[in-house]
Amino acid sequence: MEYLIDGVISKLLAVGTIIGRDSTPPIKCEVQQSFTLPFTLPEKICAVECVMAVLFCGIVVYRSWSSRKLSCFQNVGVEKNVSPEESTRKLRERACQEMLKTGREGEMIDDLEEVPFWKIDDVLSIYFWRVMPGVRCYRSRTVTAALRAICSAPVPGLSGETYLDVFRTLTDSKHSGWPSHMYVWGGTVRDILRRKIGNDIDFVYTAPGKELEVICQKNNWMSSLSNGWLVIGQTKPDIFLEGMPITYNTITDESHGDFSMNWVFYDFCTDLIIDGHGSAIPAILQNKVEIPPCKWDDWVNINGVYVLFRYYKFLIRGHTHDPNQMTYIINRIIKFWCADEQETKKQGRAALNNVVKNPNKEVLEELKKKVFESWELAERSWTEGLWERPKGGLFASALSWWENGWEVMLTIKI
Repeated sequence: MEYLIDGVISKLLAVGTIIGRDSTPPIKCEVQQSFTLPFTLPEKICAVECVMAVLFCGIVVYRSWSSRKLSCFQNVGVEKNVSPEESTRKLRERACQEMLKTGREGEMIDDLEEVPFWKIDDVLSIYFWRVMPGVRCYRSRTVTAALRAICSAPVPGLSGETYLDVFRTLTDSKHSGWPSHMYVWGGTVRDILRRKIGNDIDFVYTAPGKELEVICQKNNWMSSLSNGWLVIGQTKPDIFLEGMPITYNTITDESHGDFSMNWVFYDFCTDLIIDGHGSAIPAILQNKVEIPPCKWDDWVNINGVYVLFRYYKFLIRGHTHDPNQMTYIINRIIKFWCADEQETKKQGRAALNNVVKNPNKEVLEELKKKVFESWELAERSWTEGLWERPKGGLFASALSWWENGWEVMLTIKI
């Protein structure tokens, strides 16, 4: 079989089959070199594996990764001569209209369809998740329309450039010769799946952070980079752009994430919703905050007490929960509290930052309710001998812990 290597549009092309789909015609490209392999490749082999096979034969392949089509970052519904604030408002209204056509806010969207990998034309664009055994991909016209509208709004602090403009610029290979990928992830995608619009836009990136920072500087974009955390635009508004490298907690095992429902990504170049471990979409369907499918102690050892308090952040937003997981989480918080009260309070304030900054009586009442519910489960576990009962007056009762522990931590009174 004759294989063609493309050195222009960054694809490995096999005549007849490119990623093991017999019905897929070859992709047209500008051919740089043709040759005959001295062996037969298996029919069901992905393009990246083809590349490796070719490389081991001693043939130089200059580019063999997925090409990113810059046209996939086209803005929608952008009006001229409109202030950034008005543009953002109108685009978010447009996104809301799309989401609420067939359901109410908080309900799961109704046009989510799973996409088999063999049906994805540019499967290499999501090849980073190949190492994740449970990964699943989906598409939704509603999610695509809403997310593209939201990301067509200008980034606060820039000179009119939209989120999609920023993604297009940062993934353009002309800067380094390497294609770069960016994926929106976490709460932005999760909320849209339930017909809601979040605030800040989070993304993960594949290029070196320093390289992206240089591109931002060349475009005179307000930005900062610290330990891989890239922030673009102003951070004072609730809506801003921030990203982390894909190696941070995207293609790591489950214990590195916070909760299953947040491990969901969106790729503008394929319009795919990517469920990294296969547990995000089921959790979002149930509107459930749950520990990822891993050893719970490993999860806490990696994420610390911060993630335990973050659990309550989602409980007070109305997410459902599993009583066994709540029992575990409250007992681990108490254990941290007994070991280092000051550091535990510090982490609790950080995790519940919105409550600290904007105390709302209804939200505080809901938080108190969840703390008391957790306490009842913890008491049951102590009675059954599953966990050790904490000592000291602070833990004499749920009320004592709330008034002398949680309220002091949040430095507020209901």
